Amino acid sequence: MSSIKRNNQSPKLYLHQPTLSEPSSKMQSVYQSNKRKRKEKPGKESKEQGREPKVENKDILGRKKFKDMTITEKVEHFAAMPMHLPRVRCEVITERKKYYGFIYHYQSGMVSIKTASKAGEVSVPIEQIQAINIAGF
Repeated sequence: MSSIKRNNQSPKLYLHQPTLSEPSSKMQSVYQSNKRKRKEKPGKESKEQGREPKVENKDILGRKKFKDMTITEKVEHFAAMPMHLPRVRCEVITERKKYYGFIYHYQSGMVSIKTASKAGEVSVPIEQIQAINIAGF
């Protein structure tokens, strides 16, 4: 067997490359930052503890999960979607039938659904809707 020699040399380049000096970078050497606010004195905290804590509105804190919404909230959510967002296909379960399509309009208790079947557009009273599930895009 032959022995394998390892080269610890840099690779040979057969191109003519000029020797350039490393460019000097002009960086910011001085900076300023805003001073931090000082913590309040402990005497003020004891006065505030006697007061009731402020309760923030739930709408400000975040949105509800879809499964936690009521049927009316789900319908309003789909009807109020902006036009530049893709519509979400839903399964609308009523007392008589299941509809697969897009909820695009809700007014005076009537929900308008665009279905993929031959029917095209269907209007259903919101009282007849038992459940709304997301079917995908």
